[in-house]
Order: sequence, then structure tokens, then C-alpha cells
Amino acid sequence: MGGAGEWAVEVKDVTPLVGEARGRCGRPRVLRWLSALVALALALVGLAYWLYWKDVVGLRVMALNTWGIPHTFGSRDKEERMNAIGGLIGEGGYDVVMLEELWMRPDHEAIKQSVEGRGFHMTAYDSLTTGCDGSVGPWGCSGLAVVSRFPILESNFTKFTKQGSPWSMFSDGEYFAGKGVGRALVAPRPGLTVDLLVTHTISEDANSMTRESQADELVEVINNSPAHFVILGGDFNAAPTSEGDRTYHTVKEVMTDAFQEIKEALAAWLDPQFATFGNLRNTYTGGVSDPVIYDYIFHKKKTEQAGVIWTNWFYLPFLNTIRALDQSTISLSDHEAVTSHIYIWKE
Repeated sequence: MGGAGEWAVEVKDVTPLVGEARGRCGRPRVLRWLSALVALALALVGLAYWLYWKDVVGLRVMALNTWGIPHTFGSRDKEERMNAIGGLIGEGGYDVVMLEELWMRPDHEAIKQSVEGRGFHMTAYDSLTTGCDGSVGPWGCSGLAVVSRFPILESNFTKFTKQGSPWSMFSDGEYFAGKGVGRALVAPRPGLTVDLLVTHTISEDANSMTRESQADELVEVINNSPAHFVILGGDFNAAPTSEGDRTYHTVKEVMTDAFQEIKEALAAWLDPQFATFGNLRNTYTGGVSDPVIYDYIFHKKKTEQAGVIWTNWFYLPFLNTIRALDQSTISLSDHEAVTSHIYIWKE
């Protein structure tokens, strides 16, 4: 274009006047042709872009351990935090939310009422647990729930075969839990199904063998999924760098870690700003517990058809609310939420 703009006919005494006119008329004609070619190229690029992206589904995903254990077992500000969590989800910033430690029925109902009136769907309390009271205490409960912008087509629960030891029931309380894998099937668009899995494995370093067994059963659920794609969120109670604990790596062998997909450097695992427990900004565990990554979002392609699933971004938002008693800022949990924007395309 720059060359065309500087093009001029050299006029001399011997230059015919007719030739001069012909040269000047040719200039705008060339510019019109160039403009038409550029416009056509841009239209073709735009068409290709639209044909590709019109079938791409974007899902904003959050996984959060809600710290819903009753006050008598050590939680603080539970009711205020649960109301704030329900309000946050209801605002519509996320399409899919996986919740852990939502042990008690009243807290589950509070969040359910907050979100279902705003166009969201939530798994029923009993659909993701077995043999659980949840009104008086969390005995035998899973504490799991899924909230989705899309209708939940199926939901079920797979309880882990191995739970806590009776010999440590009063030290870690895991013997009384009923942990496992919750599943909710959704269809973000016709012809595209996604299994939303949520899990919470056993805590404490001393329970690493049980946790590894639970990870093996989790992988079985993943491999048996009938959906086109699988998204998993949860609290593993194990860091990627945990020595002698293969929990994280067992799942990593069959799924993609959204965090690692964005932060490829392994050193990011050691950066305390990415800690999901003991993060310095957390008002309950910051500066009290060692910062560590326990919470994750994974994804996997299951369909044999042409398709792809990938992470666009991963982020740890600072979720907080104001405590009514003293107007101080409090975190929504003792854990940080993990959030990711995941794209899915299938032929």
C-alpha cells in the first residue's frame, strides 16, 4: 500500500498527455482491487473463525472446600460463610461449581435456595452421599455437591471402599466420614455431554496408603465415565510434591491438571501464592498452617470422535465476606477456591 501511495508518473516534455491521464486513472482502480482482496481475505478469516468457535463451549469452573464442619468440631463463622458462598455462586460468575465439606443438610439447603432461584441447578443432598444423617452430625456423609448452569441429567455417588481407621477416630475423625466421588452429568449443548466429578480424599499424612487406594478408585470412576468429556474438582489432601504419596500423580496419569497446563514450570507448585491451604491471605489458616496445594481442577477427553478440551486460564480468587459481629473481612473457607476457564470442542 505504501508503494502504491508513492507511485507517480514521471512527466517530461515528451510524455503524451493521454498517457498521463491513463496512469492517473489506473491508480484508484488498483487501490480498489487491493481493498477488495483485503476485504475478501478478512471475510474468509472471519468465516473460518466463526465456523470453528461456534461449536466451542466455554465453561467457567470453580472447586471449593467450604469448611462446613460444625462449630463443635472446629469451624468458625460457618453460617455467614455458607450464605456468602451461596450468594457468590448465584451471582453467575461460574458455570460449574464443585463443593466439598458441605457436610450438613441446612448448609446444603441454604446454598441450594440461593442458586436455584437464579437459574442454577444443584445436586440433591442424598444423591451424592450414602447412609448419612447430616442434620445432627456429619457421620457417614460425603460433604459433596455440584452446582451447574445446565440441567443435571444424571447424578450418583461412589463411596470409597477404604475410609478412616477406627484406631484414629478421635484424632482425625476420618472414620466417621463417608467419602467418595460425586458425579453429575450435564449437556452444555446438544450432542455434547460432560461428567462433572467432585471428590474429597482422606486427610493426614498417616493415611497416605488409604488416600492412594481412594485415588485408584477415583481413576476407575473417571475411566468408566460414559460422557464425551470429564471435569474433576476436589480436595485431594495431597500436594503434587508430597513425598511417598502417589495420590496426585495417580490422577495426573489419566487427566490434565488445569493448573499445570497454565503454569508449566514445576517451581509454581512451591510458590506460596498458589497455595490452596495455608495461603497467607487466608484469614483462618494464613500464617498458621504451612502453605500447600491440596485443591485441583482436572479435565479429560473421553470421546473417540474428533474433539479437544483445554484450559484457557487458572486463578485463585480471594473470596471473602464481612463478618457481621465486627465488620471485619473473613475468608469464605479455610481453603482457597481454584477456578479455571475450560474450553471444549467436539465434532
